[in-house]
Amino acid sequence: MQVVLLPAALVKAKIILPRYSEPGRYDVAVTRDKEGRDLLAHGNGVAIGTGDRKEVSVYLDLRRSQPGSYFLSTTHEQDQASYYYPLQIR
Repeated sequence: MQVVLLPAALVKAKIILPRYSEPGRYDVAVTRDKEGRDLLAHGNGVAIGTGDRKEVSVYLDLRRSQPGSYFLSTTHEQDQASYYYPLQIR
């Protein structure tokens, strides 16, 4: 899986969700690990798109984050399962 690169800044992240993701509201979080510990940033938005391609846009405040390796997660409002993406903050 490709690593997502983001600056230590206030960013608007546009995330293409996994194929066949459900429409609706998604929580997006940046954490140190896949257990959700050390929450660095959080946002939520509504997935838009057609067919099997959906995307969600959120603002993430990463200005206080230290450079390093993290995880970006997406979680649908009606589903407890999260998808994780490796994230590098520079």
